[in-house]
Amino acid sequence: MIRHLRAGLRALLFLGLCLTLFPAFLVGHAILWRHDTARERWRRAILKAWGRGGCWTAGTRIRVEGPPPSPPFLLVSNHLSYLDILVLSGTTGAVFVAKREVRGWPLLGLMAAASGTLFIDRARRADTLTVSRDLAAAFASGRSVIVFPEGTSSSGDDVLPFRSSLLEPAAASGHPVHAACLAYRIPGGQADPREAVCWWGDMDFGAHFWNLLGLPRIEATVRFDPDPETDSDRKALTARLETRVRRLAGNDTAT
Repeated sequence: MIRHLRAGLRALLFLGLCLTLFPAFLVGHAILWRHDTARERWRRAILKAWGRGGCWTAGTRIRVEGPPPSPPFLLVSNHLSYLDILVLSGTTGAVFVAKREVRGWPLLGLMAAASGTLFIDRARRADTLTVSRDLAAAFASGRSVIVFPEGTSSSGDDVLPFRSSLLEPAAASGHPVHAACLAYRIPGGQADPREAVCWWGDMDFGAHFWNLLGLPRIEATVRFDPDPETDSDRKALTARLETRVRRLAGNDTAT
């Protein structure tokens, strides 16, 4: 019973956070529409507030190891859960490349689209080309973007092989790419984070999200590699970034 009450209260707090910050973002964005630099700063500030506030409402405490990159940047990371979005938003204020289904989520999909999220259907090659062009435009506008090159979330037992397609704009332009790694822990061993936090396979989103909100506490760790990678060869760049993320995760063996 206590767990369900906790989950319900946190869900209401998260909804309140979204309904407060989203209008604030839209108003600020409208006021600053002629001032590109100030508008991007406002976007980062709102996304950081949303990520940190969302983590707080979900009982998640963030520990950061290593310096986050200075904006604007392109960052790649392993992908474990929808909670990754809040954790990385709270630490960087960046926008994401997300699967197209997210755009249809109630409220969150609207917020993601308005804040600059780039949506992709990886099953359609034409979508990959379109998002690659959008990424190049984001670099030019000074926007920071986070990519999950694994293409899907996992249990965290290993880092999945990286896909190289979305790194083509960075390779072509010589844009440096930073690496990060996420890990989760539930204090006291009250649940296995591979099942209670990581969202993968055929897990039902609604049931998983409700159970996650009912957890007493979650500890999230974000490890940033201080040195970015550059390479004009897309596949070589991808392989080196995968090696960096594996090293941050404690697995130096690339596949």
